[in-house]
Amino acid sequence: MALKIDPCPFCGSTHLHLVMHASTYSISCQTCRCRGPQKHNQETAIVHWNKTKPQIGSAAHSDLTCDRPLSALTTINLAT
Repeated sequence: MALKIDPCPFCGSTHLHLVMHASTYSISCQTCRCRGPQKHNQETAIVHWNKTKPQIGSAAHSDLTCDRPLSALTTINLAT
């Protein structure tokens, strides 16, 4: 059974690729360039991507990497 890849947890895009590295796989968002962790099989890479939740702070991307700074991906309303 094929696993469904959830939209990017940072920008909401569904323009995602399953990337094969030398001996690992990861999910890559083609919109914001976030990349999931490299895992030894496709299923694990997808499951790890689908579990990712965006967080604000120094560990914002957990084990994801992003070419854009978090401030470019997240809008925070600071009005009181």
